[in-house]
Amino acid sequence: MRILVTEDRLGGSNEAVADLVAAGHDVVRCQPANGHVSPCVGLAGGECPLSHPVDVAVAVHSGVSGVAIVAREFGIVCAGHDHVPLVSVAAQRDNPLPGHPVTTAHSLVAAVERVAAGELRPSGRELAGVVRNTLAGTGDTLSSSAPVVVSYADGPVSYDVVVHLPIQISTDGLAAATHELRAAISADGDRHVLPLRDIAFLTPPPV
Repeated sequence: MRILVTEDRLGGSNEAVADLVAAGHDVVRCQPANGHVSPCVGLAGGECPLSHPVDVAVAVHSGVSGVAIVAREFGIVCAGHDHVPLVSVAAQRDNPLPGHPVTTAHSLVAAVERVAAGELRPSGRELAGVVRNTLAGTGDTLSSSAPVVVSYADGPVSYDVVVHLPIQISTDGLAAATHELRAAISADGDRHVLPLRDIAFLTPPPV
């Protein structure tokens, strides 16, 4: 893949770049690896890395500057404007990209590949199947035509699962479905970038 990497301090992305290159990816930058041009290579007479398709953009952000984004990182803003998937390597409190995944340097290569594949969280269709099968075992049987819809509420570093059901379910059914959903997500968790925060069930009001 072709990956744009930015950094908030000179040399701050060296480890990340080395890992990405070792994994076979092509890394491009908006600033020279060993210096700085103003405001970026594209506007200083060179070619903008976004002139050609970029699969994922990575912001390596140490937070040492105390500000959200510094001049060396402006390329991440351009990438977002071009709808390139974004990932940051940062402490959660210093994430310069609210609403986008944050990962560690150790997990960067896997995170970038999962983001490019759209695997931020599990398939809603798969989770709906887990709910339907679990409720059948607790007596909260749904007809084959009754819809079970799973949606998501994404946060900057996690997501919530929201299960929409067409019927009221028992306390045992609720507990069992919650348990099985967490087990299914945990078992498959290495594929996904964002961690699960909470599970909610929406059912019709009692009659």
